[in-house]
Amino acid sequence: KSIIHSIALWNNDYNEMIKNETCLSTLRKYINNSQSGTITITQDKLSNILGFTRESINKNLKKLESEGFIKLERSKISKL
Repeated sequence: KSIIHSIALWNNDYNEMIKNETCLSTLRKYINNSQSGTITITQDKLSNILGFTRESINKNLKKLESEGFIKLERSKISKL
């Protein structure tokens, strides 16, 4: 039971990491492909367009902001 439990936990962590990296790379591409320096969009709308949960979008947008890639404002994403 202990080994199975450990494998299940590892698998969940790995799947979450892969999902977040995919979300992160998808967000980078979406932002890079934008024609303007500022994208006016809600996180909810962005999650519907890209096919990720709003929570994943939020988490990864904040990561991009902390890296200095973007600046977040209410319903706006500005490329830096």
